[in-house]
Amino acid sequence: MEKPDLLERLIARINEANRELLRVYPCRSTPCMDEVVARAILGASKQTGVPLPVLAATVRRESSFWPTGDPKRWPAWNYDYLVSRFEDQRIKNEGCPSPWPMQLVTNPPRMYGLAIGPMQVKPAAFCDVGLRANKLLELRYDQGIYYAVLAGAKYLAMLRQRFPGIGWRGWLYGYKEGPGALKAAMESGQWRQDILSGYCDRILTWAAGYPELA
Repeated sequence: MEKPDLLERLIARINEANRELLRVYPCRSTPCMDEVVARAILGASKQTGVPLPVLAATVRRESSFWPTGDPKRWPAWNYDYLVSRFEDQRIKNEGCPSPWPMQLVTNPPRMYGLAIGPMQVKPAAFCDVGLRANKLLELRYDQGIYYAVLAGAKYLAMLRQRFPGIGWRGWLYGYKEGPGALKAAMESGQWRQDILSGYCDRILTWAAGYPELA
């Protein structure tokens, strides 16, 4: 299958899942936002070996293909969101290791950890796969979207390497809950069924419905 054809198939799936993307992020230049996100997913899949249907379905589950990751908080496209996401300004001067920046949120009071981009990757997870979240501050928006998706794909690939043989249901569990929780579940046999059914199985169901991307 030629790459242009595969790209068009992925763009079609993105628009099928999120009809609002081009309305909220209108085309002001070429390529359009759906193509930017599609190219990021396609490139990250090729670079990491994470199957394209699985990666596309994970991005869909994490953000509905929104480049900012949070359509409620960032309803309109703004290049500065990459800067604004770092609400704890210390991250601007940090490389790795980087703690997960936490922000005190009221109503109700709680600690809220930042998550970045279409795959909702935490800054510390960037470090886990040899990347730096603060590099986003140096990149154009399209490069930043690719970098953020690549971080999530590399994290999936890391879990696949660290826990061989358990399959995508287990690796996706680790992506959602972290490698420590995955290891504990494997050792105890106590898996969170809501994560398995509501997160892992949903992604795998969508992935199975993308045969044209395989």
